[in-house]
Amino acid sequence: MVRRNSDIEIQLPDAGPTPLSDTDSLTDVEMISDETILNLPPHIAARFYRKSSKARRSSSSRRSSISSLHSHASAGSPSADHIAQHLRRTSILESRKARLADRALHAEKVRLRAALAKAATRNLQIEERALAAQQARERLLADITAKCEDQVKRAKKKAEDQRDKKAAEEARLRLEMTEKFAEAEKRRAAYQTHRRRRTSSLPATEEKKMSKEVMKSITEDAAARQIQRVWRTHHAKMVMGQFRTLNLSVDRVREMSFEEVGALLSSGELLDTMTKVLRLCGLQDMEGGPLGERGAVRTFLSSYLIVTHPKEVLSSNGDQEQDLISKARELLVVFDQVTALLSSGCCSPSVITADLQTLCESHNVFFSAFHAWKSHDSTVLIEIMVAQFVELELIWQTVKNDKAGGAAEDYRQGIRQNQVLLLARLKRLAGPERHMELIRDSLKKAKREKRRAASKQAIPRSAEAAPPTTEVLTESMTSPLSESFNNVDAAVFQELDKQRTSPHERFTKILTPLPENRELVHELLVNKEFKIEEAPYTEPRRQIMKQMCETMRTSVEAGHGTNWTVAMATVIQDRLLRSLQRGNSLYVIISEVLDPKLVQGQCEAGTFSYDNFFEFMNNILPRLCAPYRDPVVKAYIEDTSGDAIDRLARLMSIIDLLSLDQTNFMIQLAAPQLIEEAPGYEQRTFDRGVADGSISLEKTHRFWRIHRKIIVDEMKKRDPEGIQGEPHPAAARVYAQGLTDTVFSNALVSEDLIPETLSLDRRRLERIHARAFQIVATASILLTAKNLLKRDARSQWKTEADRILSLDFNEISADRVQSILQSTHPMPPSASAQLAGTIKRVLSPVATACLAASPQLVVTTETSASEMPSHSETIPSFVDPVARLILSRLRSHVLSRLSASSANERVRATTTASQNLAAAGMPEFVNEVGKLVEELEKVREVDWLCHGGVYEGLPPLQPSKMQITHLSDLTPPSQERTWLTAPHPTLPLLATCSSDKTVRIYSLTNFTLLSTITGGHKRSVRTAAWKPHIEGESVLATGSFDATVGIWRRWDNYGNAAAEESNEDEADDEEWRFAVLLDGHDSEVKSVSWSASGMLLATCSRDKSIWIWEDLDDGDNNFETVAVMQEHGGDVKCVSWHPSEECLASGSYDDTIRIWREDLDDWGQVACLKGHEGTVWFVDWEREIEGGSGPRLLSCSDDKTVRVWKRQVQASSEPGALASASTGIPSIIRPAGGDEIWEQEALLPKAHELAVYAVAWSKTSGLVASTGADGRIALYQERILESADASGAQSEWTLLDVKDGAHGIYEINHVAWAKRADRGVQEEEVLVSTADDGSVKVWTIQ
Repeated sequence: MVRRNSDIEIQLPDAGPTPLSDTDSLTDVEMISDETILNLPPHIAARFYRKSSKARRSSSSRRSSISSLHSHASAGSPSADHIAQHLRRTSILESRKARLADRALHAEKVRLRAALAKAATRNLQIEERALAAQQARERLLADITAKCEDQVKRAKKKAEDQRDKKAAEEARLRLEMTEKFAEAEKRRAAYQTHRRRRTSSLPATEEKKMSKEVMKSITEDAAARQIQRVWRTHHAKMVMGQFRTLNLSVDRVREMSFEEVGALLSSGELLDTMTKVLRLCGLQDMEGGPLGERGAVRTFLSSYLIVTHPKEVLSSNGDQEQDLISKARELLVVFDQVTALLSSGCCSPSVITADLQTLCESHNVFFSAFHAWKSHDSTVLIEIMVAQFVELELIWQTVKNDKAGGAAEDYRQGIRQNQVLLLARLKRLAGPERHMELIRDSLKKAKREKRRAASKQAIPRSAEAAPPTTEVLTESMTSPLSESFNNVDAAVFQELDKQRTSPHERFTKILTPLPENRELVHELLVNKEFKIEEAPYTEPRRQIMKQMCETMRTSVEAGHGTNWTVAMATVIQDRLLRSLQRGNSLYVIISEVLDPKLVQGQCEAGTFSYDNFFEFMNNILPRLCAPYRDPVVKAYIEDTSGDAIDRLARLMSIIDLLSLDQTNFMIQLAAPQLIEEAPGYEQRTFDRGVADGSISLEKTHRFWRIHRKIIVDEMKKRDPEGIQGEPHPAAARVYAQGLTDTVFSNALVSEDLIPETLSLDRRRLERIHARAFQIVATASILLTAKNLLKRDARSQWKTEADRILSLDFNEISADRVQSILQSTHPMPPSASAQLAGTIKRVLSPVATACLAASPQLVVTTETSASEMPSHSETIPSFVDPVARLILSRLRSHVLSRLSASSANERVRATTTASQNLAAAGMPEFVNEVGKLVEELEKVREVDWLCHGGVYEGLPPLQPSKMQITHLSDLTPPSQERTWLTAPHPTLPLLATCSSDKTVRIYSLTNFTLLSTITGGHKRSVRTAAWKPHIEGESVLATGSFDATVGIWRRWDNYGNAAAEESNEDEADDEEWRFAVLLDGHDSEVKSVSWSASGMLLATCSRDKSIWIWEDLDDGDNNFETVAVMQEHGGDVKCVSWHPSEECLASGSYDDTIRIWREDLDDWGQVACLKGHEGTVWFVDWEREIEGGSGPRLLSCSDDKTVRVWKRQVQASSEPGALASASTGIPSIIRPAGGDEIWEQEALLPKAHELAVYAVAWSKTSGLVASTGADGRIALYQERILESADASGAQSEWTLLDVKDGAHGIYEINHVAWAKRADRGVQEEEVLVSTADDGSVKVWTIQ
């Protein structure tokens, strides 16, 4: 039988070899039998070929099977039966193998799919595990490193301790050994002295033979060495003998005084002897050479001082000093041992080499320690000197602002001298470069410490226990700080804004010390040390408390004191508990003692005592207030004057201060985080405001457009031919121009002038403006005084300037200023009178500017219109020419410094500031102007940081198609203010009204003065108007501040060339005839106007009335009063007649426009136009248009707007009613038209930043011009838009051009359209403007 691979072959006697079934064997077994027939034992055969216990049924299928055939073939043979069973089993096993193979293949596929699924995340998991392992490894390494460092430190310390112990033990053993050697030497010396002579044991002959042999064995070199050895021993004995005579020991030096020791150690004999001793010992200095220098010897001798007198030698008792003392003591111990051996005479230096080596080591260690201590001691000296320098500087910073008595100057001289000496010494000790660095660093550190100490003094004691975290801050102050850390929906912001507009919210804002969110973070950006000032917060509360005390006293007298007591206790409890945390002991005490219910019960029972209440508050307040408030609290406690209400008022003032300190402390805690988040917060808040419409960029656009145009015009003037192309000024330059013009204008800093991005800096800009006015006023006073005394304008009057600037300009007097100057610079009476006039002129604008910049409690009161000042009185501006010049130069100087773009330009502008200001007449104000520039630079920096994107997103300036171009000035001008210009209706003439009581007639042909009307009025001539429709004669009506109206006549021949050429001089010399004086108004006449027919003259006055006069034209210049209307509630500023109808329009101080018509036999109001929010300064009518509903009306106001009004057509039962109004039918037979409806048709684009004083509607081109207090002329055009609906065409007003600074820095009072024509030239329309400077300018539209 052969078995391979689990296959069994069985050979039978009646059959060939047949394959058999597999077995369970796992190995290959070979069993060979040639012809042997294997008959299985019965028990084995039963195991493999067991028959079924059931009887098998015979069937055709079973019979046809292989096993059946075999069974039939071998029926009756047991082996055949076995073979059949074997074959069946073999087939079954084969099928099972196939199934197992399929299953294995399927399992492999499943395994591959699982492997692919895991492969995607395996790398990530590996990386995460690697990263985690790396981090764990780093942490483990860090822990191991820390532990190793600790172990190394402990090991080093232990090694040092062991080394010190070992050194001490060696020193002790060496000392004992030395003592033993010394004792042995003594015994040997004694033995040699007392011993008997040794006799020779040899015969004499032998001794002689031996000596001869010894003498023969010594050579010359050996003899020389022996002699040298003997000489060194002798020299050592001599040196040590000299040392012994000095008697220098530690015990002796310790018994001597420090001065005696110093004298001993510095003696020449001691130094020489010690030099020899140290050389004998073989000591060397640290550089390796022999110890021969006196300095090294003194270093060695200093060890005696260090050991015996450490307090006098060493500056401190630190570790380094203790180490130096121990090293010196070890050195002296070893030195005493060596000197003892050398002094004995039995030991030469060559014998005690080990001891000398120990001495050298100890000397080297001491020398190194000594020099380390010496360098440290010099460092300490340097630090002391630097501290002295810093202390002197801090003293100077404290007293430098004290101008009284010259104390600052005395301190300055003494301090500077001492600082110079300290600098010289520091330069020698620390070096020429390092000493200044040390001083600078120390000054910075001292200033920081000073600020830190001051801030600690300002921390309330109630806040010391609270953790200084932002979380506590935001929890304790939910509003308004918390918003800087949280995002709030826009709807919530809008609701908060609505609440802020309520009176209660405004009142609460006044009483709340903490500003709004935007304002707070903005102030922190500008100033990191921002804190709420005391006066603006406490003053309103003091006024309110004063009124409450009066009310309380009245209520107490009426028997209602209990309610007030309970209310005050409630308020005090609430305000005190705000500064404390819940659970604090003080919080519990205050809650219990000031419980409103408890106080009310005590009041009702009659047991409440104000004495006990105030005693309780006296105990509580010192435990709550900041340390620097202790004097104020102590003064309150000691002040027991007045009744209980007065003491309550003082108590509320103290609580106000505590609340203010608490708020400032919390701002200080939150400042770092707020400053970090402030730019982003401001950007988000500003963008949100722009998005929801609460913030408009109109003023920002106007600010940018106006000042960019100013720079562009200036650049075009420098490049008139346009060689460099279209100007594109840098954004920084435009911003600097706008910021400078806003702050340094000759007027108040109006809110309309400030862009929305700078709205939070309005108060700051007002303060800078007020300070600039103070500088300008002081500089103009000093410059005037220098000129009067004929002094150099560049000379510095620093003391006088500082004294004037230190005064309160709100309460300053001219005599006070003049006394300051005359105390140091006496002047004659004439010069003093001129200076007094200058002082009076410049102080009033400064006082107004300072009043506008100071925060005030707003109290609303009703004031009559007649009591309100006019615009010329309320706007502070310098009228003194010197002050205007100084202001202009200051503006230019600041602009040049702000416009510096590079670092080199800024440095150059700063370094040359003193020269430029001296040339400008302000040499005393270099520091003050520098502070203004620094503050403006900080404002610009913060604004660009937060709103730079707003400016970058502004649209570029579009060039206008039409521009206002200056043509000429009318000469000569008036020397005083010119109010109005009236163009002649038919001739190229102009009549100008001036404050010098005259009317000037100019020619528009050659722009020269033709004649002057004088003598008719006693005060300023405010207005004038030409009478229309008159031939050969010019009639002019003038109105004056003397409450009269004058009528002037003159014959003219203009247009007759021959007559004009022949009688030109004669015509020019002809005077105007004063025809009649109309008297009736009670106050200043503001405006006059002729009707279209020339028969009626309307006048208006400050007395709130309008008079209509009728020219009877009877040849006698008679006028009759037709009507007097007094419906206006304030000054009537202007009147203007309809271009074709007898319809009059008037504008008034009461913010209204009224339309007047004649109704049967009297004049009455037919319409009242309301819409303006300020005084209506001027009205003008549109030209008559055929087929229209009537000309429209144009008006301008103090609210900086220009509006167009239109009359609405009414359906009337009488069709001819309206038609008759324009037919010229006499008014006496015209039926009553009733009231008219006028509506605002258009609001022209805003172009003015201040009040608009005049408008003019061109009757030729339809253009509209406006001007006002900002010195600007604006030009508008109406464009017709086609409409698809039935309403017809619509119009749109556009701003064509704006001429800034048309009259320089002066306000423009009037603008008018006029016609002019040169000889042989076609007639053209020009624009004429008049201003406060007295000039009249003519402009063309191109």
